[in-house]
Amino acid sequence: MSATELGAISANYTPARVDVATPPVKGAVASTSVSAKTREVSDKLASAKTVSMETLAQVNTELEEAVKRLSEAIEQSPTATKITVDEELDRFIVQVTDKQTGEVVREIPGEAILKIARNIENLKGLLYDNKA
Repeated sequence: MSATELGAISANYTPARVDVATPPVKGAVASTSVSAKTREVSDKLASAKTVSMETLAQVNTELEEAVKRLSEAIEQSPTATKITVDEELDRFIVQVTDKQTGEVVREIPGEAILKIARNIENLKGLLYDNKA
């Protein structure tokens, strides 16, 4: 074979492509699917949290409105009734007073119970550590 023939052959020669199979990297595909699942669960939780917060806000608004209407209805009796929410305990407190004297006739729950509940709330911080 002459040099010219070899040159012609080599000019038309295209080497066959040899693909070397690379072993799959462990967790590469799995991490993509796990990441997608994690994102999906995270999105569902965020959506559920939003719905829960909206529901709680609506219930709170309705409850405040009901307390206001109840207070207005009670104002027409010979005793004055005051309904409040103790922010520290997150409980309702009802005070019934005589309109003429201003004396507290009844308090529900009583002052002693409120003191006990406040002490228990204060002890919770000492007994239970939220950093678990």
